[in-house]
Amino acid sequence: MVAPDQIESLRDAVGDGGLQEHAPLELDGLTAALTLSPADGEGLARALAALRNCGLAVAVRGSGSHVGVGNLPMALDAFLSTGRLLGIEAFEAGEGVCQVRSGTPLRDVRDVLAGSGWELPLDPPGRDSTVGGCLAAASVGPRALGLPSDHVLGLTVSLTSGQRVRCGGRVVKNVTGYDLNKLYTGSFGSLGVIESAWLRLRAAPERSASCEIAGSDAAAACLAAIAAARCVSGRAAAIATNGADGWRVVVELAGDAPTVDRDLVRLRDEYGARETAHTSIDRIRDRQLEVPAPLGLRFRLGALPSRLESALLELRAGGASLLAYPRLQLVYAGFALDASTEDAEVDAIFQRVRSVARTAGGSYVCEAAPTAVKAGRDMFGDLGASGAIVRALKRRFDPTGVLNPGRFAGRN
Repeated sequence: MVAPDQIESLRDAVGDGGLQEHAPLELDGLTAALTLSPADGEGLARALAALRNCGLAVAVRGSGSHVGVGNLPMALDAFLSTGRLLGIEAFEAGEGVCQVRSGTPLRDVRDVLAGSGWELPLDPPGRDSTVGGCLAAASVGPRALGLPSDHVLGLTVSLTSGQRVRCGGRVVKNVTGYDLNKLYTGSFGSLGVIESAWLRLRAAPERSASCEIAGSDAAAACLAAIAAARCVSGRAAAIATNGADGWRVVVELAGDAPTVDRDLVRLRDEYGARETAHTSIDRIRDRQLEVPAPLGLRFRLGALPSRLESALLELRAGGASLLAYPRLQLVYAGFALDASTEDAEVDAIFQRVRSVARTAGGSYVCEAAPTAVKAGRDMFGDLGASGAIVRALKRRFDPTGVLNPGRFAGRN
């Protein structure tokens, strides 16, 4: 329970209209009836300092697309929303860069860039995904070109000390020293809260085309998907199966018209590809957030292309529905649970995923799980020797445990 004097302290810090009292909202078994919504960076920094002084803990959220990702929270007194940190602060078409505030929905950025010759390289699932949420969760979709951190030139971040720090710069040549962008990107708001980001854009293609390939089995699907991903114009290639509709590969090509046409002919001639609607890859992206049944599990695993087939077969043998992006070396696996599923069966699923990830040359994160399943388990897997580094970073940047306490890797 947040005391009345603490509420007033928070209200003064966050500014007019920045604190809402509401019916309790639940997050993994804990509830909070306050939401702080600062309107600018100064308000965000003041709010974090006030939370630290009051000894309170918050869960940071944008649109809510990734709010369920993470371990069980150790404490929860309020939510901190970036929903009022809106707008594109700068767009420099000559440099191919833009500065965007963290609560801005990606669709708004895409609308501004439309017709400019540039496009966003970020492609997370969730129709309401925000820039800050995408970066904090290091979330990718089928069109992503590498990790989100690869496209971040600079960040402005607020810390629980009340400091606002800037790392990186507006253009590549200004980025020197330690790359702190990569520290904050993917830390799930456990070290600081992103206020805004300078992003490097990518050139918009002259032409795009979508096609689909029916795979007779996992081997054929992997072969076709890897070939499509390696095409010059290959922007997205995904393998999908739920066991009922066989193996299928969905591809999106983008680039100059002659190259797209040449690659499309090659995929048609060599793999039997047929053209489909341009929204095909969008539907694939939407599947990333799906969880089989209300009580299901969803994992994200890393898998090298050379080990992708064996990883898919092993996961499918355990009953998983699958989505894989060979170019990004990622696999999404969903497992259905029900009220009768015993704890030993859940342990067996985690053990299977852990084993597959290790053999495939990657790691894993359980992105969605019922609260009861999270109890006693780390959703980010075994950190090994890096666990000490993660704990040291948490102590350095958030020593009093204001930001998402317990929710990040190693329960930090």
